[in-house]
Amino acid sequence: MAIISERYHRYNRLPATCASDQGANVDLNVTVLYNRSPMYWGGACASMRRVVVSLCAIVAVLVGGCATPESSPSVTPSAYPGRQLPEGPLLFGDTIAYVSDGPGNYEVFVLSPDSQPARLTESEEDESSPVWSPDGTMIAFSRQEADGTIDVWIMDADGGSRHRIYDSGSIFLEGIAWHPNGRSIYLGRGYFDGPGNMGLKVIAISVEGPETQSGLGVERLWDPHFTYAYPSVTVDGAKVAFAHYERYALPFRLDIYTGDLAADGMSVHRIVRLTEEEGGDLSPAWSRDGTALAWAHETARNSENYDIWVMNADGSEGRPVTSEPGQEVDPVWSSDGRAVIYASDEGGSFQLYMRSAWGDEEVLQLTNGGGNKLNPHVKPSP
Repeated sequence: MAIISERYHRYNRLPATCASDQGANVDLNVTVLYNRSPMYWGGACASMRRVVVSLCAIVAVLVGGCATPESSPSVTPSAYPGRQLPEGPLLFGDTIAYVSDGPGNYEVFVLSPDSQPARLTESEEDESSPVWSPDGTMIAFSRQEADGTIDVWIMDADGGSRHRIYDSGSIFLEGIAWHPNGRSIYLGRGYFDGPGNMGLKVIAISVEGPETQSGLGVERLWDPHFTYAYPSVTVDGAKVAFAHYERYALPFRLDIYTGDLAADGMSVHRIVRLTEEEGGDLSPAWSRDGTALAWAHETARNSENYDIWVMNADGSEGRPVTSEPGQEVDPVWSSDGRAVIYASDEGGSFQLYMRSAWGDEEVLQLTNGGGNKLNPHVKPSP
């Protein structure tokens, strides 16, 4: 991964809220939240992703073929989307879960404004993609098992009662999202069904398990000629956003789509493309009020230079939040909708930052110290 050499404008670093693995509970050797750096982000191995991209490119040459989806105009940046900004300085007021490789492998941590980071998992395997349940009482996350496959686990908000709810049997898993009913979880699972049928599909699994459950394909998001990943669902369960690419069409890239989600969460209608750019688009995240999306946008194809962008829910008025070389990934909205929390490697390792989404360049660095912090997710507010 490229290392960001330039700094953001107008950094506001607050030592009192900048979590460091040099802080309290040093016996853990790490007390911050972070996620797997060069290996994991968005829920799966970036290195494995490159393997998938390479394989898909090869298959594209051998198999070819593409489909034409419904689409809307490309996102065009605007200087300012016209949203009213709250007054006062940018403040970190949420509780977030994330992963860090400070302990030697990626573990789940939780960070609150008034406390040191708390480590919730302690295993020999790598964890990724911690996601709060709608009521904030549980956290779902993925774990790369000893055999290389990535399974879905669940635990209480304090790290207790950890147990596996889904044995995926796959080495690829991109993104985890809860349905607002709290009973189902969506994920992008890798599959291989023979020549010409390889990719990721969004499926739904039960929070109750058992771990041997097969998972149910979400209608229109399970097609042997398409790949879907990084699902994100609005708080009211009305819409789903996801990253999608058309079979092995070239140029190979992911774009952001949305669709209307049925009441039972098992079918999607009126699927519309929101982005159509040269680079890839990953990890869409809904604002709490459902009026906006944040996502990671690759500035040029295969550049590995990702910035955070935001746009209205209909794809209009897209604009960059960051514009530095390197990697800014894993966006999630603050609960008040004012800012985006994301991971950036601008200092050499991935740390978590918070930046105003709608026109202000104010930035807070939330973590520091050794190791990488990734996959932040904000605990739902009451």
